[in-house]
Amino acid sequence: MRRRPSVELVTLALLCVYLVHSTNFWLRVSIFRVQSDAEVVVLEDATGAEEEKGNDLERRRAAIDPIKPIKPVTLEAVIEPARNASAATRCSDLDKPFVGGEGQIAAVLVLCFNRPAYIRRTLEALRHRLQAKSIGRKFPVYVSQDGDHADVSRVVESFDFLEARLIHARGPQRDLGRVKPYLKPYYHLSRHYKWALTQIFDCLGFDKAIVIEDDMEVSIDFFSYFEATSHLLDLDPTIYTVSSWNDNGFEAYVRDGDPRKLYRTDFFPGLGWMLTRRLWDTTLREGWPQAFWDDWMREDAQRRGRTTICPEISRNFNFGIVGSSSNQTYASQVAKVVPNEVYVNFGEEDLSYLADAEAYREDLRARVNEAAEVALEDLGKIRGDGKIVYASKEELAGILEDLELDAQSALKGLARGSLDGIIQLRNPKGKHSHVLYISPI
Repeated sequence: MRRRPSVELVTLALLCVYLVHSTNFWLRVSIFRVQSDAEVVVLEDATGAEEEKGNDLERRRAAIDPIKPIKPVTLEAVIEPARNASAATRCSDLDKPFVGGEGQIAAVLVLCFNRPAYIRRTLEALRHRLQAKSIGRKFPVYVSQDGDHADVSRVVESFDFLEARLIHARGPQRDLGRVKPYLKPYYHLSRHYKWALTQIFDCLGFDKAIVIEDDMEVSIDFFSYFEATSHLLDLDPTIYTVSSWNDNGFEAYVRDGDPRKLYRTDFFPGLGWMLTRRLWDTTLREGWPQAFWDDWMREDAQRRGRTTICPEISRNFNFGIVGSSSNQTYASQVAKVVPNEVYVNFGEEDLSYLADAEAYREDLRARVNEAAEVALEDLGKIRGDGKIVYASKEELAGILEDLELDAQSALKGLARGSLDGIIQLRNPKGKHSHVLYISPI
């Protein structure tokens, strides 16, 4: 009598047949390799060039996805495919930004990390300013989130006026092992900046971007200011950037100031600023530093004699007492800068006095020459504009320290708010909006 095969043998035989016939299938599936340190999934497709092209398209499209639903993109998913492609083609398959109304001015790029209350306040102000003037289509807002802080994610997702949310995955950061812990935030911030600017310029193809961080509350005419000055950026190659911030805009020095008045300065203020893709392409992208990006942008090698436009009265209020910079710096400098509260329609203002760099300098020198020289202790005695002169950076630092302004920048060779060494303030002890110049001899 023939023995019947056991259930176990039958099962084993069927399994072998299945494995043999399904080998071709398993060779053609996509293999997912999880990089646990960076919490990133990378797709390795063995099915041929056409399928890889399709998968690459989906990865790139995931980089910029509408806020509803949010499909976050990681550092590796966007940047790695781009490294082996030309600048002209690496993001050509992404959805292009819309153009509406009178035309798009600039993308608004908001960088955030781990401060949910801060990003809420920043986005609420942006939404209010954009909706009040119905100019949202001129300034599409993108939030770039460094990491995946859950509370920050929930806050960002709650704002439906945003064009998109981008997520920058920090990864293992093994190369920061020898960096002192208190310096690491500056490295993280610089890397996030470069990644986010890459998305805006190289992937989405914007011509301009306004960059703010999650501790800035924009003023009532923030967008009027940037729309008008964007034309100066287009026309004048001597303009480096446009900033909404006056480093010396303490209440004492702008109390009787002119909200319509704009300056040129050699010192890059940052803190709410606009740049062009041209600057990104020709100057910033390739040499972007590992840390202290703002100090790097102030160096001569990057500025190349170009100046930044800034207002006499700042167009944003910085409330970020908690963050990378020290609380002492915030309290002694940043917190003292007051924002503008009067709406100015800069589109109706004549900004031609800013358009010619040399003519602007000549006019400034003429006004300094006409001002009466005065000692620091006699500021309350002069009628009209005055000037305090200095012969060295050490002497300048001493003057700034007495005025409770930043002396360290002067010692480093470039004082905040200065142009050709000249700083313009309102006389804190004068009357009738008189100007005080601090000028080299």
